[in-house]
Formats: sequence, structure tokens, C-alpha cells
Amino acid sequence: MSDLKFTRGITEFKTQAFNVAVLPRYGTGVVTLSGAIEAGPWHGSAQKGPVAEVLASLLDEGTKKRTREDFRNTLEQKGTSLNFWADGRFVMFTLRATTLALPEALSLLFEALTEPALNDASRIQVVERESAARLQDSEDTRLLARHALTRALFTPNSAGYRFAPLDERAQTLSVTSNDIKEFFKKAYCGPMKIAVVGDIRPEDMEHLLLEAGKAWNHTSASVMRPVELEPQKDAVQKTFSSVPGKESVDVFMGSYVPLKSEDKETPAVLAALDLLGGGFSDHLMQTVRDRDGLTYGTLARIRGRESGNGFYWFAWAMFGNTLFKKGTETLEKEIQVFLNAGIPQKRYEEKIQELEGKLAVSFSSPLSAVSEIISGMLTTGNPSESDAFVTKLKALDAKTVESAARKYLKIDAISAAGAIDTNGNLL
Repeated sequence: MSDLKFTRGITEFKTQAFNVAVLPRYGTGVVTLSGAIEAGPWHGSAQKGPVAEVLASLLDEGTKKRTREDFRNTLEQKGTSLNFWADGRFVMFTLRATTLALPEALSLLFEALTEPALNDASRIQVVERESAARLQDSEDTRLLARHALTRALFTPNSAGYRFAPLDERAQTLSVTSNDIKEFFKKAYCGPMKIAVVGDIRPEDMEHLLLEAGKAWNHTSASVMRPVELEPQKDAVQKTFSSVPGKESVDVFMGSYVPLKSEDKETPAVLAALDLLGGGFSDHLMQTVRDRDGLTYGTLARIRGRESGNGFYWFAWAMFGNTLFKKGTETLEKEIQVFLNAGIPQKRYEEKIQELEGKLAVSFSSPLSAVSEIISGMLTTGNPSESDAFVTKLKALDAKTVESAARKYLKIDAISAAGAIDTNGNLL
């Protein structure tokens, strides 16, 4: 614990209903919360994933006690902000309030979570808004290609699998009031995880949460499907989505990685991925963009780590139409060059310093700090995970990271979307 720089002051407390981490910042007069409930789209049936998203959007549309206008006006009068959204395994919320307004703000939060109005007029409006967004998504080549990659990597009933936007639009339009109310009964319960940063003592935060959240049902949720990634067993796949009229093509490539957060090789794989495509000074930007001039942007990231049974990694780049084929070949080649060439120890040590610098910036902002803390709670159970991760990297060397990268950073699927046909030829 002595190695922790940014999360050393965290105090945790756990009850049947809440798992909470508080990082006090006295004198600011403001408190920021980020919380998670096991009620995201991964918990719905494969064909009804949008139910969770529609329900999350309805949470600030009024309660059984207050109209939409009364609910929002009460928040605004105190300078309080409250947002809900559905993301993979969880429904997330952020709450930002002055320390003085926090008791009332927490009361409104739990009123929304336990007694939402869920009226049909609001449902119709949200469904129309979400379906319009999916229609726009059908022209978003980056999103199309990323979702296609998940369909190449995972089975249709798997967590992480994303339908095409027009399919999701049809599913959204089919969401009924009964779907929403049934999902609410089944999923809006169970232990809640909350991260807090701001001007409040941990013991006071505990008292306020227990008082405001006394109506929250802590019994574990009745989920409708497992929240695990289920990889496809097929060999390398290439999928192409056609969007006529676009001037560029988005390309994704990657694979499923069967490592859990607690596995010893996980930090090494994450470090390797950051060295491959974490930022401007890393391999893909230095080669595909700066050296070859094939793209304005390229990166490498992970998704799905909250599943608990692995994650998937991807590299992305956007190429002009005439550079699509050459760019895709170069992107794939440079990933292999990175894996084969090895990682210099000096560069590895520089990366650790970069990550420490990024953490310093993140923890200078309450919203970013609370995001770091809740992310650790959701992926590893450790609110200090961002700090602890750097400590883990310091215990490794470049050779260990190289070995893990070669073992796990494979390319099992490639997807692209743009002015191409379904065979990958330019239109």
C-alpha cells in the first residue's frame, strides 16, 4: 500500500447493499459520485439488449412522486447534476453536488432508482430518440466496423456481441412497457458499487448512503443470461460493411484474450497493448501514421474486461479509400513487427513514467478520479487498481511483457466499413 500515490487516502466500507470507496478532498465544498448496478444490456436476452438502455434513459424522466419537470428542476435548483447510462454489464450513474446539497441529491438518486415513473409517454419518446440514434449509427463507419468485429469474435448470445445498428434499431422499436417493467423488477437490485471523491468524511458518506438508500433491495439480481464472453471457434474472419459515399474506411483487427483480471499475465498484456497503440509515441502511430503517412489516427485498446472471464483487444485505423488495402496490410504487418522485434527495456521504463503522468492528470480532476476508482472496482474489485497497476508494471521487465504479447495479441478477425463492397473491394 505504501507504493500508492493517488489513492492512498481511500477508505472503503461495505454493507449488504453497498460497496463504497471514498477519497476525501476537504475544502472543495463539492462531492462527486460514480456508481454501478448490475443491470446493463449484457443482462438482457440477446434480442432484448436495448431494454436496459431504454430503461436507463427513463430514470431521470420522473418518478412516482415527481414529474419529469419537478425532478429535474429540484436537481438544478441545488446546482446538482445526475446522469444515467447503460454500458455492457452495468447501468452507470454520476452524481455531482455541493456537500450541503448532497443529502437531498442522494435522496433523488435513490428515488429514481427505486421508484421511477416508467410511464408510457416517456417510453415512446426515449424509444424514438434511441431508434433515431441507431439510424445515424448505421452511417458511422467506425462504429459499424467495431461492432462487426464483436460479431466475428463472439457468439450471438455472448456478452460483448453487438448487433448491426439497424438490427438494434428494430429491437429498440420493439421494446414495450411490459419489457421495461419486468426487467426493472429482475435487474434493479443487488449490491451497488459506488466511488466517491470530494469534501466529505467517509463515515458521513456511509451514514448518508444508508439513510438515502434504505429502500434499495440488496438481494442479488435475477439475470436472464450469463455475463461472460463466449468466443467463436472459427478461424480468422474478414467482414466488410458497405456504406456508399464515404471518403474513408475504418478498419479493426484483434482477438479474444482468455485472461482474467487476477491472472499474472494480464498486466503484461495491458502494458504491451499500450506500447503498441496507446498514444502518439507508441508503435502504430510512429509507423503507420508518422513514417508511412497512411492515416491520421490509429490506436490499440481493450474492451469487455468487466465480463470477468477475459477481454478482447483491437487495433484500429482509418484510411482514405485509395489507401485502404495498403493501409490494412501495413497495420497488420506492423502489429507483427512489434511482436517480433521486442520491447527495449528503456522504452518500457519510459512507458511506466508516461502512465504515472497520466494518472497524475486524471486524479487532478474529481470526475476523472472517480472514474479511475470505479473502473478498478468493476474490473478487479480494487478501488486503487490504477495505482496498483503501475506498481505491478514496475515489478515486470520488458522481456516478460514481450512474451505475454506474443502469446496473446493475435489477429483472429478483421473488419472494415466504408465505401467498399461485402468482399472488401472499393465501390
